[in-house]
Amino acid sequence: MSLFQDVELGNVMKNDCSGASIKRDEFTQTGIRVVPKKAISENIKLDEATFSHTSEEFFKKKQNAKVGKNFCVTTLRNLNPDGSTLGLVCENLANDELLLAQGLFAFELNDDIDAKYICYVSRTNAFRDAIQKIKVGSTQVHIRAREYKQITIPLPPLPIQKQIAALLEKADTLRSQCKQMEQELNQLAQSVFLEMFGDPVTNPKGWKKVVVGDVISEIKDGPHVSPQYADEGIPILSSKYPPAKPGALVVNRSKRSVKRSLLAP
Repeated sequence: MSLFQDVELGNVMKNDCSGASIKRDEFTQTGIRVVPKKAISENIKLDEATFSHTSEEFFKKKQNAKVGKNFCVTTLRNLNPDGSTLGLVCENLANDELLLAQGLFAFELNDDIDAKYICYVSRTNAFRDAIQKIKVGSTQVHIRAREYKQITIPLPPLPIQKQIAALLEKADTLRSQCKQMEQELNQLAQSVFLEMFGDPVTNPKGWKKVVVGDVISEIKDGPHVSPQYADEGIPILSSKYPPAKPGALVVNRSKRSVKRSLLAP
């Protein structure tokens, strides 16, 4: 018997609430923090750097849109037609009470549900496919809370939920560290280049300037015909496969090798 059971998302919610409509003049410099739609991202934590503020007086009038630390938050609206953040669940780790902006949806989970597990489930291919099926609109796409709560998710016992979430969180941390390391290496390479050769724009080392054509012995252009593709042969360099990094060459070898006879003079 499988440890996973399929349940509707709404069945793991203890209670829920929706965001409030806030006019431009109802925002303030300080006060109660407001969660906007852009606080929802691929990161499983709300992006607190995007929060704005409103007055405590306004907050008291919108108690139905109030959320605490135990709530998970998602967005039911998205300005991007692809709906990339629709339905993504994020943890609220803030200790203070927050006000949800319009378009957001928050819920408190049952005691036997791990919040991080639900966050990661909302990022699975199956869940994203379910979101695409229920989204409506063209310019500003949205989903309805009722249909969102009807999405079916796999639910193992709480200890297994925690194990899965811990493994995925560790993988996220490693990805983040690798990304940071890559950025630092790129900055280091740029720094070394500038130290050795100086800024090419200001040319502080007084390097001789030449026209590019004067240092090129030969220029070749590719044939302006569609090649005959084969499983084996000569690899192709193509502008259709842009490099991930500037200056890198991408040789596509997957069913994109041209027959040697086509390259013969």
